[in-house]
Amino acid sequence: MEELNLIGIKCPLNFVKAKIKLEKMPKDKDLKIILDSLENRESVIKSLETEGYKIIAKYENPENNLWEIIVKNLII
Repeated sequence: MEELNLIGIKCPLNFVKAKIKLEKMPKDKDLKIILDSLENRESVIKSLETEGYKIIAKYENPENNLWEIIVKNLII
């Protein structure tokens, strides 16, 4: 699984960076995206789902200000 750290990156740039990373990855691979707010996580999830990506997991650790999502790259 590849990882993309988007801590400190705000919307919509965090979505753009996630999409670019996913476009460079092979189909059916997973990407873990790390964000620093629940708002950013939810915005990235909504945008990725709109583009056809599948969110397979969501994790949160508000004490450390970390929110993560796992995305399955289903787009060629």
